[in-house]
Amino acid sequence: MIRLMGPAILGLAILRINLVVNQNIASILDQGSITGLRYAQRIMMLPVGIFGASVSTAVFPILNAHIARKEFDEYKAVISQGLRTLIFITVPASVGLMVLNKPIVRLLFKTGKFTEQDVLVTAFALIFYAIGILGQCAVPVLIRSFYSMQDTKTPVKIGAGIVLFNITLNLLFVKFSSLAIGGIALSNSLAAVLQMIVLYRILGKKINGLRTKEVLMSLSKSILSSIAMGIAVYLTSLGIERVLGNVSKLAQLINVGVSIGIGVIVYVVCAYLLKMEELQDAIKMIRKRRK
Repeated sequence: MIRLMGPAILGLAILRINLVVNQNIASILDQGSITGLRYAQRIMMLPVGIFGASVSTAVFPILNAHIARKEFDEYKAVISQGLRTLIFITVPASVGLMVLNKPIVRLLFKTGKFTEQDVLVTAFALIFYAIGILGQCAVPVLIRSFYSMQDTKTPVKIGAGIVLFNITLNLLFVKFSSLAIGGIALSNSLAAVLQMIVLYRILGKKINGLRTKEVLMSLSKSILSSIAMGIAVYLTSLGIERVLGNVSKLAQLINVGVSIGIGVIVYVVCAYLLKMEELQDAIKMIRKRRK
């Protein structure tokens, strides 16, 4: 257990190490960059902490059981279902955070010394952090898929390369682009997405293929549904802001609350029209809990 535990700790710490690196590099930028990056990171980590951790925790014992029984088809099915569930949830969450970046930051943080300029800086970073939410959520699931086969070293090796990739991108963006803290957030997102892809490819080779077609089909349908949702959310938020403004907390709350509600409805309708299996699974789960 101790032999397996050491690499496992490092493997799961990689994403957090990247966040620490981001904040340290942000310290060389303009005043307020670290604060903006930290607040944007907190918002981004909300869906990651809720959905990524929940799914990875739920599938881990099931993966272990299938590996112990050498049920590799069922093992692949659980990984596919876990990833498709995350896609179904995190893709619209990412689009929603991008579209409602300013209203959400304004509602949560604008008070006292946190000015409108701070809102703009934080919202700008949030756009780029949102790109990597799927990667941030999927990586723990894939890492635990390796752990279920008692392979804790491969994720660490990949993670070490990802840290170097993240640091390199950070320095390049800071030095040669005008993105500022947006570049730091973008490098973190690209690192998470790359780590997800590399883990997925290596895991697929290790077990003679995964159900990639199912995952890509779910991803394409989620993207289409999320685009329609994003347009509806943007127009709703813009209309509410024109009528109520964005000064009072009540107006901010109505803006974010109504926009999210409209977004959920549009996304569910689109998912239904596209016959997404993940929506049917969610409906079955809700009905089961009501009974």
